[in-house]
Amino acid sequence: MLPEADIIDNEANWTLIDIVSQEVSNLAETDRMLLQLYFFERKSYNQITEIMEYSSKSVAWYAMQKALGNLERKLLRHPSIREKLGGTK
Repeated sequence: MLPEADIIDNEANWTLIDIVSQEVSNLAETDRMLLQLYFFERKSYNQITEIMEYSSKSVAWYAMQKALGNLERKLLRHPSIREKLGGTK
């Protein structure tokens, strides 16, 4: 059996996972697709460039940075996320 502190930490982690999942689903379709391709399907920027029909790998990289920034802004609105990060940002 897990100690009480571990159970609380585990519940907090699931709460964070729920928040991230919710905010990813609230992103624009292009942002969601980029994150899906890169983080879950493990596609390279070359592959993403082809799939998303971007003109170059650097365009794919820039689009990914924009998607990550959009997700970060959404996540930092949540007190639970800010608390987990130690009040940074």
